[in-house]
Amino acid sequence: SLIISLIFISIYVYLFANSSRRISEALSQTRTTLANQKKISEIGSLSAAAVHELSTPLNTIFLILNDLRDEESVKNNNDIKKEVDLLKSQADRCRNILLTLSKNPENLKDNFFNKTTISNLVKINFDKFNNRKISLEINLMSNQDEPLILFKDELVYGIGNIIQNAIQHAISKIIINISWNQNEFIIIVSDDGSGFNDEVFDQIGQPYISKHKAGMGLGIFIAKNLIDNIGGSISFKNLKDSGASVEIKVKRVS
Repeated sequence: SLIISLIFISIYVYLFANSSRRISEALSQTRTTLANQKKISEIGSLSAAAVHELSTPLNTIFLILNDLRDEESVKNNNDIKKEVDLLKSQADRCRNILLTLSKNPENLKDNFFNKTTISNLVKINFDKFNNRKISLEINLMSNQDEPLILFKDELVYGIGNIIQNAIQHAISKIIINISWNQNEFIIIVSDDGSGFNDEVFDQIGQPYISKHKAGMGLGIFIAKNLIDNIGGSISFKNLKDSGASVEIKVKRVS
């Protein structure tokens, strides 16, 4: 009976230790999730403050640009006129971004289509952010017709941020491989740039981590959390020769 008791006690201790370990891991993951949600909330507050603070100087810029366009010296000089027009177009873009940020998110949802393809989302985002004449190669890693995926804002903006980051760091080309199985889509975004900085590689996905001094370091952080929120995952690596690769996995929902 003593041996049987010891066996039961051993089993109980093992189960208790295993349960404690799982609870500890769950608590750790919960803390990480809550911390990320807090950071996202803080970023949202910063965005609201930015909309308010930037509206006045932006209006001043528009007034000055309009006055410049009416100057005879500008009208008679095509080079200067082109520069002023370029500044105005960029100011228009800033104003449109601020107007978008100031709206209720519920009013920003695009109901034009409920389902689309990953390659279509890639093309939309690439055309939106490609201001450096970077070339794009999309490879569908299957002979079958590309299946549709449920259109979600998290997916659109998550993929968009990764593509924008690739465009910023590419030298001339981005390659995107799209594959799928019964359970998920796999999107691999590769560029021919210098790759992720070794000094910050372990911190990729955290806010305010950027290899550029002018960057805010929020793009990948936001993309990672958006993809995580729909049950997906993102992983990062440097390519053997040069460049970086980001693998996005999202659940396939019929």
